[in-house]
Amino acid sequence: MKKLLLKISFKKQKELGRNDAWINSEIGICYKDLDKYEEALEYYLLAYEEDKEEIWLLSDIGLAFIMNWIDMKKLLEFFY
Repeated sequence: MKKLLLKISFKKQKELGRNDAWINSEIGICYKDLDKYEEALEYYLLAYEEDKEEIWLLSDIGLAFIMNWIDMKKLLEFFY
């Protein structure tokens, strides 16, 4: 329940104008913790476009691909 409330709070912040790597990664983390990997991936990719220096984000992107059973070829295309 806590993660669901956090997700709602983060999404509200985004609606109010905050749209950066931090907010998108936090929303992605909430979705990941709710086992909604496709939604998590969507927000992780937004965060990655904003800040390509976050190494942990790459591992979560990989996890979201794997947990969502996305084709490994697509995963490799993303990273290379």
